[in-house]
Amino acid sequence: HTENKTNKQINKPGGAAAAAATAAAAAAAAAVAAAAAAVAGGAAEAAGGGGGDGTNDADGGSLDPTDVDTAFSCPDFICSTADANIVHFGPEGGVRDDLAPKRVTWLLQGQAGAIHGLDAHPRAPRFVVGGFSSTIQLWEYSTHSLLTSRRLDSSLMVHSLAFDPSGAVLAAGFTNGALRVFNGDTLADLEPPVAFQHSHDCVNKLAFSDNTEWLATADADLCVGLYHQAGAQGAVVVNGGATWSYIGKYRSHCKPIAGLVFRFDPDDGRHMLTSVGQDRALVEYDLAGSSIASGVKLRSCDTIEQTAKPTAVAVYPRIEKEDFLLTANDELKLKLFNIATSMCRRTLLGPSFGGVINNLAVVPAEPVEGKPQERYLAYSTTERVLGLVILPLDGNPYKNMAVIAHPGVVHNVVCSYDGRFVLTAGGADCTVNLWRVEAECLEAQGRLGGEQLQPFLGLLDGGREGALFKELEEYFYYAQIKAQGENSRRQRQVSGKVPLAEVPSIMRALGYYPSQKDSEDMLNELKFSHFLTTGKYDTEVGLEDLVKAFVNHRPAFGVSREQIDKAFAALLRRVQQQQGGGGDGEDYIERDQFIALLGHKGEQLGDAQLADYFSSLLGTEPGDFHGALPERITADSLAHEILGFVPAND
Repeated sequence: HTENKTNKQINKPGGAAAAAATAAAAAAAAAVAAAAAAVAGGAAEAAGGGGGDGTNDADGGSLDPTDVDTAFSCPDFICSTADANIVHFGPEGGVRDDLAPKRVTWLLQGQAGAIHGLDAHPRAPRFVVGGFSSTIQLWEYSTHSLLTSRRLDSSLMVHSLAFDPSGAVLAAGFTNGALRVFNGDTLADLEPPVAFQHSHDCVNKLAFSDNTEWLATADADLCVGLYHQAGAQGAVVVNGGATWSYIGKYRSHCKPIAGLVFRFDPDDGRHMLTSVGQDRALVEYDLAGSSIASGVKLRSCDTIEQTAKPTAVAVYPRIEKEDFLLTANDELKLKLFNIATSMCRRTLLGPSFGGVINNLAVVPAEPVEGKPQERYLAYSTTERVLGLVILPLDGNPYKNMAVIAHPGVVHNVVCSYDGRFVLTAGGADCTVNLWRVEAECLEAQGRLGGEQLQPFLGLLDGGREGALFKELEEYFYYAQIKAQGENSRRQRQVSGKVPLAEVPSIMRALGYYPSQKDSEDMLNELKFSHFLTTGKYDTEVGLEDLVKAFVNHRPAFGVSREQIDKAFAALLRRVQQQQGGGGDGEDYIERDQFIALLGHKGEQLGDAQLADYFSSLLGTEPGDFHGALPERITADSLAHEILGFVPAND
């Protein structure tokens, strides 16, 4: 039978997150009690004509629960709430706590809003999750149990979360620009409470330094904020003693910030903060020179891309003799930059399925006695995919795999402290998925793909027997002849290598058209490829390294008409700006203006280069190319008449 005891009989879990579900449980119990009263009243009326004496007296008599003919009974039932909780109502007399019989069992305690904030505990099998429902929850994934939760003010919608390296402190960034710091074990406020409001827009990213002394934020207002914990020096003081101070912020980017990372330089013993934006800028901040009085100071700012936009950043593990910063871009490339010089040391073909990479996370190593330590990189894309790549990166397509993880964008990816699990947040689907890392199949796939050059030949049309590889071989051997002099009568010395200076020409002959900066990056990569092991620069390259460079550096999907139209639109905007306005709607550029732009903007071309290139493209003498160019150049004439491209279906 049912009795309305909701004020004292419902066993609710700790934390404000359960309050709404408890209220729903109370409402459900009250509804059941009302139904019981109605049933009892109907039974009394049927039996006694609606009046008289007995247990169903209309003046306030009560139902006799021992009377099986009139008692109300109800099977166990499940109730769901508007804030993503599911509870089971059972009979009295079940498992008891210290207060009352357990009539409510919590089947699910979720979050009703989009989930963007996610981080894994650095030392325990726990993770913390927060979303737009203004709720933060701490879970233990080894037992799939909720440890504690906290409901915040409705104006505080969680967008980013980060544990400090000890796990004792949790930082939370919110969509309104607020920053709060909590106890990492209880989600309670620190003493004194730490709350800041120095960002004018959503706090997208959070990062702690290894010694917990610094906390950095990146927001949608394109600013990087810096906070300092006094007296930290590696020893975390959660309550009492250490206090956080706001140092300042710096608008160091003009487009969204793709990554924010701290790293430690063992050579000079200093911590470094770096941000990378979609404006193609890599910015390093001067932590030693930053203070409350002087604000945030910059140490350097370098342009690391020419056309691509960085989309994700991670610190590459020190599995080689250099320290690298790893970036992913919207042209489906992964790049390694030397931390000390910001030089691009390696360009690699990234996963080409699932769209652009938007998250990178290095899986912590799990030491196994008697076996070499394997390292992996987890990534997610803007189109539902979660993937895993074997390190070190080399562009081998057989060393990566992926699964569909969410129905939409994967907003966040973090790894467990022991490297056994990967967690993903799906944003609008209000879901966090837990994935076990079992890399044996991936390792076997990598071995089956072959060694040395074999895995890369599959990326060439037709493979080893295809026309593209045979053409590459011909250009490779011709470059050796050219380097020794085409008209030389001396005996040829076939070394199996070509000078590095010939590499850009071979690439262009194969249909890949690198810019001057792309060529420099490619030559530097080949030049320093064995420097750390031999102490010498390479001046020549073999066929195997040439094939790998071609596969990794060329565009993932070739040159499209859309790219040509986009480049022409940029030239057209420049002409309109020079004319002092938006123009009058012309879709063409005058011939003289077009030549002037090529000679003075971007990677500038000299008169001799222009004459050489145009004469080759148009089939004219070097001094006669002006007359062969159209007087008014459009996107169509640039693609077809000048560059000589034809549609793929032709």
